Parts: sequence; structure tokens; C-alpha cells
Amino acid sequence: MDRYLRFVLKYPVPVLAAIITITIGLGFGIPRLKFDNSIEVMMPKEDREYIYYKKIIETYGNIGKFIVANTTADSVWTPRFFAALDNMITDLEEYKSFDATREQARLKKLDALLAGKEVTRKQILGRFSDDPPFQRTLARAMDRLFGNADTLGQWGMRSLRRDMARSYRLKKKELIDVILSPLTAKDISGKDDTLSAVDLVEKDDDDRRILPKSDKDFAAFEKKLRHNPSFKAALYAEDPATGKITGFGLHLRLKDTKDMGEISDEIWRLLKSYDGQLSVTPHGIPIVTKFMNDYMMHDLKTFLPLVLLVVIIVFFLNFRTPRGVLLPFATLVIADIWIMGLMGFLNIKLNMISTSLPTLMVAVGSSYSIHILNQYYIDLTTIMKIEKREGLRRSIAHISVTVLLAGITTFFGFLSLATNQVTGIREWGITSAIGVLFAVVIATSLIPAMLALLPQSALSGRFILTRTGGKDSRRETWIDRAVRLFSKLAVNHSRAVVAVFAAIAVISLIGVSMIKVETSVLTYFKKDDYIRSSIPEIRKYGGAMGMNILVDSGQRDGIKDPAFLRELDRISEWLRLEKNRDLYVSRADSITNIVKTMNRAMHNDDPAYYRIPDSATTIREYFEIFSGNDSDFDGRIDEFESLLDEDYRTAMIFAKMTSPMDNFLYTSDLQVILDKVESHLRKTVPKPYSTRITGDPRIIIALSSYVVKGQLLSLLFSLMVVLIIVILLFKNWKAGLVSVIPIGFAVTVSFGIMGWFGIRLDSATAIIAGITIGIGIDDTIHFLNTFRHFRERRLSVDETIRKTLSISGKAIIYTSLALVMGFSILVLSNFKPIILFGMLVSITMTATTLGALLILPSVIKATGVSLEKSKSKSKFWKYFYIGRFFNFD
Repeated sequence: MDRYLRFVLKYPVPVLAAIITITIGLGFGIPRLKFDNSIEVMMPKEDREYIYYKKIIETYGNIGKFIVANTTADSVWTPRFFAALDNMITDLEEYKSFDATREQARLKKLDALLAGKEVTRKQILGRFSDDPPFQRTLARAMDRLFGNADTLGQWGMRSLRRDMARSYRLKKKELIDVILSPLTAKDISGKDDTLSAVDLVEKDDDDRRILPKSDKDFAAFEKKLRHNPSFKAALYAEDPATGKITGFGLHLRLKDTKDMGEISDEIWRLLKSYDGQLSVTPHGIPIVTKFMNDYMMHDLKTFLPLVLLVVIIVFFLNFRTPRGVLLPFATLVIADIWIMGLMGFLNIKLNMISTSLPTLMVAVGSSYSIHILNQYYIDLTTIMKIEKREGLRRSIAHISVTVLLAGITTFFGFLSLATNQVTGIREWGITSAIGVLFAVVIATSLIPAMLALLPQSALSGRFILTRTGGKDSRRETWIDRAVRLFSKLAVNHSRAVVAVFAAIAVISLIGVSMIKVETSVLTYFKKDDYIRSSIPEIRKYGGAMGMNILVDSGQRDGIKDPAFLRELDRISEWLRLEKNRDLYVSRADSITNIVKTMNRAMHNDDPAYYRIPDSATTIREYFEIFSGNDSDFDGRIDEFESLLDEDYRTAMIFAKMTSPMDNFLYTSDLQVILDKVESHLRKTVPKPYSTRITGDPRIIIALSSYVVKGQLLSLLFSLMVVLIIVILLFKNWKAGLVSVIPIGFAVTVSFGIMGWFGIRLDSATAIIAGITIGIGIDDTIHFLNTFRHFRERRLSVDETIRKTLSISGKAIIYTSLALVMGFSILVLSNFKPIILFGMLVSITMTATTLGALLILPSVIKATGVSLEKSKSKSKFWKYFYIGRFFNFD
């Protein structure tokens, strides 16, 4: 470390040039960052349930990823309502079926219009009056980009053109797989002894829907809707009191794609642009993910600057000099740019967990910077008496070693999370570990290099010198008083301190036993948030989540057996029985709905025939004479693809799940539901049939198991790593054991608070322990290294504790103050994971500070443990003592 420091002080300009060059280069990666909060980003890709789920998606389509929207108005039976609904569906269809020729002609026409110096909104919309869908697309884009601005200049025209190019690329992907609504739905007709799918709303020669306009038309259309029992609570919703139709359902099934966030944003903006004409309430996993992404983006833009501002204030309170503020601030910003830019270049997407990285880098970077500058200002008088660069080297050499040691232990503490099977947590562990190395390199390079170039200053912030009587005196601050109190307690009342904190730890352990695990994303939103408040509207259509029950007949074409279909029907009916209300299954759709509709259609639409035919021959004939499109030529009519496999062997029952009226389903609730369904299926489904449940509920439950296992394994592993590193650094196994005590206390308190206050362990709070160990070990290393430094000067234990706290204690307190105040800002968020993260980290940082400044010295005093380097000359220490690399000898 001394060699590197000499190099930095000798060549400060090249060092700074290298830092600036790297910063600029990695900065270009930041615009590449994308958000992905889907549950799939968390699941281990090798998990058997996940692999099976992805296989089911390939066979049956992305049936679990759908958007359901309630569309309503004061009166739904008006031409204006139907016209608006038709326009909205027409706009959506452009993301389902891409017409390259039409889209290219649109862009060419737009380019010609935007060739001038400026253009008005009226001119743009008027130019496309013959193309209403694209006209509406342009209007939405201009509203979003320019608000009420009427004239677009050069910049505005370029922005509009870029947005239309983005829309073109998105449409080209055809990410909407299915659009189901009263205007696009089909029923089954049995005319002329032929079964065929017929549109509820017919089309004219120009392929435009012929909408109902008169009362007679509306009555006829309502009759069509009520004709098919499966349309209820799917295509329309009724008023429970009057039975009148009050709204129409819009269901959008999306393709399995990595661009879920982008298409969800586009759909949301499109649907909400019709507010005023319709009342549209969209929901579903894609919409939930969209809101999570929006909250993450908003909080990063809003709170990261506030966190930086708070940290700047702490820097000023600590040092009270421009360089004491600007130098550490520069290290924080550069560390953030490096790690976020690297993530962008590596295509590591931001999620609920990784959005903590910028704030974490602020925390780590401020710690290293404060310790280095703190030592510089302490030694400033000595530095000014000798050659500047030699003085800087002598002052910073010792503290740089301590910073490096803290960085190494923090690096391995975070890296231990790479063993976690939850993908998001594993990525966080790796990237945060790399970020720690970045912070160490930047702090130990930029600050010494800048100090070497800046003119020497006698101002030393909180170490302001006043000349009185020829002696130097320093004004006492509240930090000094706090340190003196800690010293007094640790030296004079060590056993009492240990006893008090042991009692707190025991109480916390009781809380730990009460922790519950949660991976349902709905728990992340406040009760008055749109995602939670809109649930009652979507409950009218059965909810926005469901479980997929696969029933295998055991043979090819087994689905055409009436006995098998009746078994499917029995399962579906059992799921909806009154005695099974605790399953919260609102509807269960399967191929039996279509077969029963076929049978009724072939019997002149007699409701008595809405049942499974008795003859296998009849069923086979129904499938053979049914005329429909097979777009992908896989042997299945398009209407059947989400319900059965290509061999007509395995059928899917999609059981839509709602939730309690005033709440939602927790992960534990989902586990109880699936256990009950699986138990029933095992007992009642006859051989050779077999069943298996998959879908989002199954994935949520599997993820919760990984969160618990990963938390325990990574916690134990990280503590072991820290223990081993400290032992090898200090050549003393007692030092390793002592170092774990304050960290273990902080982790216990953090989880204890979660248990006592009902804060559930989820993907966001699962990294709190990693942060506690990673950052908490910094304070412990600083204390232990400084303690041993003074102990080797033959000071007594009491005097060593006082001296250590007077030097390291102040830097630790200011570091913790910056962390606590910075993370506390996050409680102002509207997103519960961010609020809980900020609150828990703040509490944890307070606990780690108390652990390092009060518990650690009290334990040393009370036990009389010696932290001196082992004098053993065994081969073990000869090969594994790594302290020699840091000038510990």
C-alpha cells in the first residue's frame, strides 16, 4: 500500500487523468441501464419449478402474464362509449399485428412534414386525418413530450421523430399475443352442421367493426353476451344488486419477452389516454411491474440527490473546509458512475434490490473518504512542518492500510451473497463487491492526488486551531463529548454495558423467531396506492392472477375422452364450491367450456345441452368439424392453444384467483391454497390421470423458500468469511471472534425489529444482513487496527481504549451519521420496500456504530482478551498470515 501511495503522490496528474478517463468511459454505460422487476429476474434459472413453468409457457402461451382492465362509463350502452372502446382496441391491435408497409409509409409521411423549421400540432394531426390510429399515436406522444405546447421547433420535431421510431420498433415485436374483449371475442356457431368461431361484432368490407348504435342493436348485442355462460365475469361485469351490465372486460395476454416493462408502459399510456371518454382501470402483473419500475426510477432521481445533499452537510459539519466537502463528494459521485456504468455495459438490469447500489456506494465511499480526511486533518500541523508530499505519505499511509483492510473484508462480505440462489440477490452481491473495490481505489487515489496538488491550508475544519498562550487548543464538539461518554462506559462499566446489550440481543432473538417470509409483490404497495385500490375493480373479472393446473390424460388424444373431460369439469366445479371459498378461485377456464359450447351449438343453442357429450365419437367429430385458424400450424386451432397441448393429451385449467375484500393474498396464503388443492387432486383424480400445478403462485412460493435458505446460508458464509479474514489479518483467532460480536449484534437487532414489528422478510429486506456485515465490518476493522496500533506502544488497555476512540471514534461517528441521515431520506418514498430499506439500514447502521464504539471495547475490557499478534512460528502462520502484505509486522 505504501508503494502505491508513493506512486499516487509522485504522479498525481496522471492518476487523476486516469480516473477522469475511466469515469467518462463508464459514464456512457448509464443510459443503457434498464429496469426489470419481474419475478422471473429473481428466480434461479436452474430451478425445476421455473424450468417447468417456462416449458408450459412455450406450450400454452404466456397465460399468466396478462393485463385485465375494467372499461366503464356512466352508461355503457351508448354509441359514444362503443366508439371510444373500438378506437382503443384498434390502437392496441397495432402492437399485435405489424404492417411494415403501412408503418414505413407513416414515418416517411411524417419525415416530410417535419422537414421545415417548425410545425404546429394542428398541422401534424391534420396531415394524418385519414389515418385515425396513427393520428391518436401522435397526439399521445405530443401530450407526453410537450404538454400543451402548440408549436414544435427543431428540438421538438427531432424528439417526436425519435419517439415514433421507438413506437415503430415496439410494434414490430408484436408483443401483444391476444386481445379479448366484447368487440373482439368469438362465440361458436353450429349452423349447417359445421362448428365455427363467429365474431360477436361483425366487420364490414374494409375490415372495420360494425358497432351497435341503436337501442335495438344494443339489446341484440347484450343477448349475444349473455348467451354464453363463460362470457360472464370475463367479457362483462354485472351490478350484484340489479344484474345490469356495468362494464366490459379487456384482457391482453402478452408474449414472453424481456421487454415487458416497455410494452407495459406503452399499454398503460394508451389505455389512460382514453380517460374522459371511458373509465379504464388496468391491472395485472405487467401493470404491477410497470408501477414498480416507475417508483424505482422516481426514487432514484429524487432521493439519490437528497442523500448526496445530506452527506454533503455531514461533510461540512465534520471538516468545514471546501476540500473537506468537495473531495469526498467527488469520490461518491465517481464510485456511483463506475458501478452503474459497468452494470449498463454488462446488461445487468436494475431491480428492486439493485436500486440500493447508488445509495450503498454513497455509504461506503463516504466512510472511506471521512477516515482518510479525518487522519489528514489530525496530522495537518505535522504535515505543514515537513515536505508536503512526504507529510501526506506519513499521515495517509496508516489510515490507507486500514481503509484497504476494511474494503477487503467488506468486499468478501458482499461477495458472499454470490452464493445466494436468488438471481437478484446474487447479482447484487457481485456488483456491490465490485463497487466496494471501486470506492477503495477512488478514495485512496483521488484524495491523496488532489491533496498533493492543492496548496497547503492551515484551516482544518473541526480541528480549527486557535493560538492562545503559544499552545494549540481545539474547541470541543458534541462528538468529543459522545466519544468521552463511550470511553467512560467501556472502561468503567464494561460488564454492565455487555449485560445490557446481551439483554437487547435476547429480546431481538425472540423477534427473529416471529419473522415471516413474503415474496408477493402486492405487499410492496401502500393501501391507498393505485395497485391496491384498483383491486376491487379487477375482482369483477376474477382477479389478475391465477394458477395453472395441468391435467395429463395419459395418452395421445386423451382429451377427446368424455370421462377425462368430465374429470376436468369436476375439478373446475370443486374449485368454485362455496365450501372452498378459502381458495379464492373466482373462475376456472378449460377446454370443457369450449366443448360444452360446441355441444349446445350443435343442438340449436338449447341451454340443456351445455354439457359434456356422452360419446367420444361425438367429441372427436366436434374437434374435426370445428373450423378455425391455426396460425402457427401446430395442429391446434388458435382458440385451443392456451387450453391443451399439441398431442391433445394434457389440458390446462386456468384458475383465476381473487383476494379477500379488504386485503390481498400473502405468500403463506398461497401456500395453504396450493397445499389444499394438491391434496384434493391426489386423493380424487383417478389413474391414469395425473396433475401438476404451476404458474405465478407456485413461483412466488418457490422464491420465498430461496429467500429463506439464501438468507441463512449467505449470513453464515459472510460471517465465516469475515471471521477468517480478520484472523489472518491480525494473526490472532481471538480478534476474529471479537470482530463478529458487534456485527452479530447489529444483524440480530435488525431481524428482531422486523419480527416484533411485523416487517416481512422479502427480496428487498433480505440484503439488510449483507449490508450490515459489509459496512459494519468497516467500523470494526478501523477500531481493531487502531486499538492494536496503540496497544503495541505499551499503553494500558484503558488508555488504549480512550486513545482509539478519540482517533477512530470520531471518524466512525461522522461516517455513521452520514449513513443514517442519508438512508433516512428514503422513508419519504411512496414505495414500501424503499421505505423499509431506508428505515432498517438506518437502524442497523446505528447498531453497528454502537457495536464498534461501545460493545467492542467493553467486551475487550470485560474479558481481558489479548489482540496482540500471535508469536507462534508454526507453518500455518508462515503461509497464511496476510497481515505482512499490509505492513502489520
